[in-house]
Amino acid sequence: MYCDGRNLQHVPHIPSHVKSIKDLRLGHNEISKVLPELFEGMADLAALQLRGNATEDAGGVSEGLKSLTVLDMRENCPRKIPDNLPEALQELDLELTDIDGMPEGFLTTKPKLQFVRLAQNQLADEELPSNVFNVNTLDELVLSFNRLEKIPVVSRNLENHYLHADKIKGTAASLLR
Repeated sequence: MYCDGRNLQHVPHIPSHVKSIKDLRLGHNEISKVLPELFEGMADLAALQLRGNATEDAGGVSEGLKSLTVLDMRENCPRKIPDNLPEALQELDLELTDIDGMPEGFLTTKPKLQFVRLAQNQLADEELPSNVFNVNTLDELVLSFNRLEKIPVVSRNLENHYLHADKIKGTAASLLR
């Protein structure tokens, strides 16, 4: 269901006869809050795109979306990573969102998460729990354009690790050249 660029201020009511939607695109609107009841009965929803809104609170994303594998919330306003993300989530895009910290064990509680994009946020070394990115399931980690001065510890299984335009210092900086 494509509802991109329609100046929506709320997630529209979705009639019960179309609850089997697998892909819901709500990008480039004016949605500021995502309430849990909006997704009731949408057990088949696999991809949710909320890119380019004014969403500060995305707590409703986690409620009842057991099949959600892709969540795109880039260009929004949350200050933190949404709580209780769905267990099936494989791809999380939170670029350009002003996130400045991460919960302890964030990735260890999401064993299926493979792609995490956190570029152009406010992440700094002191706000990251140690070993937060050191998980075997992660394939891609994008941390470019943050305030990092050290390369975070990551698993050897990580295939792509992006740190463009971060302020990496010391010996680690020479390894990136």
